[in-house]
Amino acid sequence: MDRWGSALSMLYLGEVFKSIGEINEAQEYYRSSLNIFREIEYQRGIARTLNRIGELMLDSEGSKKAEEFFNESLKIFTEIHDPVGRIRSRNNIGLIQLEGGETLESTEMFKENLSKAMQMGHVEIINETLVHIVSVCIRETEPDFFKSVALLAYVYNRQEIRHSYRERIAGRMEELKARLDEEAYRKAVDYGKTLTLEDVSKIVFNEKDSETET
Repeated sequence: MDRWGSALSMLYLGEVFKSIGEINEAQEYYRSSLNIFREIEYQRGIARTLNRIGELMLDSEGSKKAEEFFNESLKIFTEIHDPVGRIRSRNNIGLIQLEGGETLESTEMFKENLSKAMQMGHVEIINETLVHIVSVCIRETEPDFFKSVALLAYVYNRQEIRHSYRERIAGRMEELKARLDEEAYRKAVDYGKTLTLEDVSKIVFNEKDSETET
């Protein structure tokens, strides 16, 4: 196997170990992958792996260290003109802003990212960004749990999302279930199932003819 293939294999192995909660092993594979990508000067691989390491650090070592990796990845994705990579890095930076109490800044970041993802028609990034927007919604002074559940239900029912990601969304929906009465929760889920991407855009960007209440 060539060096590029070895780096990619280690990156994928890191993702496997991360998915089963083996963080130390994931970190080891990610860093091995990063070293090889740096050695062969494959910029997209470097940036992608920096994002993965940052995501691990965000959970384990705090946001300050993670932000260094996200900022470096964003710089590289910008230099190589990779719009999808840029959005992923910016989404991660938005999460740090949210954790730091910068709700307005993170909201603006996620909405801008969602708009760009919609323009590109990149379904996976659209779904990921919507989940981040829900994280903002439930932390607002007056959280809109109905809207949050509806948006999660929309993403949950997309055929293109990975099984593991669908399970994570189901967990978030279960957490929010306690914030609504049974009938309201059911209505929110049913409403989310009927949404189109155009409807979602109207909800997120507060266009006048959108409705999230029944």
